[in-house]
Amino acid sequence: MAIISVPGFKPPVEKLYALTNVAFEPAAFKAYCESFSQFDPTCSDDDLWQFKLAPDLSLEVSLWVEDTGEKTATGYPKLRQLAVSCASLSFICWDKWTIEDHPSMAEYQKEQELFDEAFADELRRATEILGASLMSGRNSDKGAHRYAIWRGQHGLLILQQSAHDLQFGYDINYWIQNWSRTEDPEPEGVFMDWLHKQTLVPPGFQLPDTW
Repeated sequence: MAIISVPGFKPPVEKLYALTNVAFEPAAFKAYCESFSQFDPTCSDDDLWQFKLAPDLSLEVSLWVEDTGEKTATGYPKLRQLAVSCASLSFICWDKWTIEDHPSMAEYQKEQELFDEAFADELRRATEILGASLMSGRNSDKGAHRYAIWRGQHGLLILQQSAHDLQFGYDINYWIQNWSRTEDPEPEGVFMDWLHKQTLVPPGFQLPDTW
């Protein structure tokens, strides 16, 4: 079966949304994650944390860091954690997402329908728990992936179909994005590309025009 999920697992939507109301300061964010999941030090680093939610599922937390100019005892740069950039929980994967992976167009279309149905089912569940999303949309590119956004005090909770990491295929994930701006988001272009741009630098920093 090309649509892969953990049997019986339901994402903790209320807990994930609550993270958008927690300060994206590293210690506070980590403490709340540990209140409903298990920190995995063997798979974590200064700029990436993993919190186990099921045997094969982890909430991944990315952090903005800066080099302190100092070295560790092993010679690696010492990093200072500035803020949490984003977090993601990928809980459904479509590993054979290209037409070429299938013996017929009919089989490909059937799996595409299952992938879309899985998103629609989770969107209904999230809406029942959180209420209507702030906004939703669908990409105009080949993937035509869907997304929905709920806003909290300090961040955004996003449910999306994505091509975030194509070595594992398309996925459905919850994405928590640091959003300290007063204005609501205005996604443009391919949603995942727009989202990646939001994680490049901490708020208040400006990328050069040539980036």
